[in-house]
Amino acid sequence: MCTVSAYRPSPVYGLREYRTALGLSQVQCARACGISVPHYQRLEQGKAHASLVTLRKLAQGLHVPMSLLRRQEDTP
Repeated sequence: MCTVSAYRPSPVYGLREYRTALGLSQVQCARACGISVPHYQRLEQGKAHASLVTLRKLAQGLHVPMSLLRRQEDTP
């Protein structure tokens, strides 16, 4: 089980696929998720890792479970 204290920022997977499936641009997706456009772009490019708060925002904005945005090996 992943607890907040055990969570460490991790890469986010599938952002581009989920975003394009919804027909959103990066700007639209970042706004829907409530994060800055540059940060969203870095996450999608794999140049940044997401905190638990950001991961939750992404999942809500993309209408997917948080677990789909992380690979199994990233889960403690």
